[in-house]
Order: sequence, then C-alpha cells, then structure tokens
Amino acid sequence: MARHNTSTRRRRSQRGPSRGRTPDRQRATNGHANGSGRTSRSPSPRRDPSRNSRRSRSPVESPEDRQTRLRNEEFLIAVSEFHGSLPRPEILDELHDAGKQVGRNHDLFLDMFKVVSAGMPLHNVSEENVPEVLERYENLKVMTPARRAELVQGYQKLLVAVPPLQKELMVAESDDSAISGIVLVLTSARGMARREDCEKLRYAVVEIMSRVLKPEHLTDDPLRVSESNKGRRGFNHHTTARLLVPRSKRDEYDVNPDKYRADVKTKKITITAKEMPSFLYPEDLYDSGEVDRWLFHSDLFILTYSLVWAGKRSVASDTPSGARLGRRPIGYKSKNVTAERVAYVATLLRFSLSSQEVWAEVDGAFSNSHFYSTIRRLFRDDQEWATPTLKHIEREVWGALAQDDVQDDSDGFMATVAAQRAARRQAAAAAAAVAAAGSEVDA
Repeated sequence: MARHNTSTRRRRSQRGPSRGRTPDRQRATNGHANGSGRTSRSPSPRRDPSRNSRRSRSPVESPEDRQTRLRNEEFLIAVSEFHGSLPRPEILDELHDAGKQVGRNHDLFLDMFKVVSAGMPLHNVSEENVPEVLERYENLKVMTPARRAELVQGYQKLLVAVPPLQKELMVAESDDSAISGIVLVLTSARGMARREDCEKLRYAVVEIMSRVLKPEHLTDDPLRVSESNKGRRGFNHHTTARLLVPRSKRDEYDVNPDKYRADVKTKKITITAKEMPSFLYPEDLYDSGEVDRWLFHSDLFILTYSLVWAGKRSVASDTPSGARLGRRPIGYKSKNVTAERVAYVATLLRFSLSSQEVWAEVDGAFSNSHFYSTIRRLFRDDQEWATPTLKHIEREVWGALAQDDVQDDSDGFMATVAAQRAARRQAAAAAAAVAAAGSEVDA
C-alpha cells in the first residue's frame, strides 16, 4: 500500500503544474495560504444536479431581500451589543416573531419597558394588597392610580400579544438583566416590523397617488418613484401638502396653496394631530356637520391598507415591474380589520407622505402617537359608527374573502336549492299519502 502511494506521488510530480498555471498559482487555487506558507485544501463544492448550466450562477439579491437582510443584521447587532442576559436560544425566535406583531396588531407606541416593570409586580394583585406592593416599588408609588391601571392594562395586552412572555418572565423572576433582555428583543422586533412596512410604502405610495388622485392635483413636477429621498414630500410639494392638510382646512389651502405651504414652513400655521388629515377622506366627500361620516373611505387609504395587510398582489395591476408577488402577506392568517390595524396603517401612511427621512414620534408640531391614539379612540367610543366603517374597509380590501360575504348564504344559490329540495320532498310525501289512502279503499 505504501509503495502504491509513493509511486502515485512520483507520477504526479513528474506531470508538473497544470497547463497555463505556475506552481504558485496552482497552489493558490487548490487551497488558502496560512501563516506558515502552507496551504489547506478546500473541499470542492458539490454540483447542484438541478442546474442545467455548467457554470454556477450566484442568485441576484433583490432590493427587497437586501432590505430584509440588513434589518435582520441590524437586529442581531442590537442584540449582540446588549451586555445583559438574553432569552434562551430556543425561545428567541418565538419572542422575535411575536414582537413583530405587537405594533401592527396591538400598540405601535407601547412603552414595553414601563409596562413590564409596572405590570409584573401588580399583575393579578388584589386591591387590598396593592399598598403592600407599592411600598416595595418606589417607582409605582409615585404614579397616579390611573397611570398604574393604564400600565397594568398594557401589560395584560402584551401577555396576549406575546404568548410565551409570561412564562419567560416567570423564569427570569427578579433578574433585571434577563427581563431587560426579553423586552429588548420585543422592542427591537417591533421596530424591525415598522421599518419593513415603512420601506414597503416609501416608494409604493408615490405610485398609488398617481393612480387615485385627479391629474390637476399632481402638478407639472410630480413626485417620482425613483427619487431616493423624501425631501420633496410633506409641505415641500403641493400633492403631499394637500393630502396632509386637515380636511377642515383644505378649502382654505386651495385658495392659495403656495402661501399656505409657506406659512406652514414659517410656523405661522401649525399642523397638529388634533384634526384628521385630508388623505383619509375621498376627494369630494366631506360633511362638516358629520366629520366622521366619510373617514377612512379614501382610495389612497384603502389601497395602502391593502398593500400592508393583503400584500403586493392586492395592488398588482400597477405594481412596479419586477416586484415579487409570491410572498405571503402579513394579514393572510386573519382578515379582520381592527381599530389598531387601521391606526397603524394611517400613521405609517402619514409618515410616508411627510418629508421625514427617519421615523420619529413627532413631526414638528404633529404627534404621531397622538394621531394613532386618537384613531383608536374614535373606534372605541362609538360602536354604531365603528362597526360599519371597519366592515367597509374589510370588504374593500378583501372583497369576496371578507368574512360576512363568505358566511352569509341566506339569499344565495344554496338557499334556493334548499327550498326547492324541501318542496320536492313535501310533494313526494303527499303523493305517497294519497297512494296509501287509495290502497286502503280498494281493500
């Protein structure tokens, strides 16, 4: 055996280097040089039998995949820079996935650190035992009862939103570092989901505007999907300014748009979240005596909601060429339209129309968090208005897939068939009764 190996090596040495390659070049292609000048032979990559081409081709990374990869890397960096205790690896992905839905489905601005720090000691504590808890936690003692109740309520909602949270907090017990690690994962995941959706709307909203707005409101210098920054949006451009101005002030804006925009920039006019912006209303439908009647009925809002929750396929007729439509939308498991989802989309749409490059809770005098909470209160305070409004959005977005349309067959084909079958059975039974009576008479 040894002789065979020796002769084999001798024959290889006699061949010399491969044609067209120097020994050094051949050595470089066969392995990687280390510090001692030696080379370690790298394993040959296995050929994929599914590929017809002889030459392997690396897949081209789409802009969407690149953004997702960068966000994942950003999350990993944030976690790696945390010097405390992180959740167990086997539960980390579950917390991360649940955390991404907190802002979308429950509360975009929930302060999870405050909610957890207040909710853990007060959760399931009877009223008579609350003073004892307050003596041990000075930060809770200085709060008003209403504020404590608000935080406990937020904690209870968080437990529902993140199923594994309660168990993980019980494992962490009084380890502040471990609790901070859990909250860090949830907060980072929520921020990642918001960035994903903002990136989805960043360019798409420009194209949606070009589809739904009247030509006279697009100006001679329209916004373009190819523009890499948002500097021309907000009150720097007539199209977005007219959408951002409060609907109650839009007629005033239309009198002299340039002056109105200039007054906003010099702060002679202040835009706040106390009134609803024009982009939530249809162009020609607004009742100053009933300002909530047509709220959330605009095509711009409906298409934006569809894009966020139903995915690109729902607005695919004018989606930019090359867009990928195969991914499952974030709303594929639940098509219910809720106040939280409406407030989430409206807040992200407002940010997309603004000139803000980086997400922030405020935009000048406009508070995004106040805008978000106002919309939630609108739905919570009047169910007679809320129910039909939510159903309208649901039908516009999901069409025949809306739950009411699928489940209601009271006046459809099946109802007609059931009535005709029942009539035939009754006729057959009557005929049988007549035949039986005739046979008895003959007997």
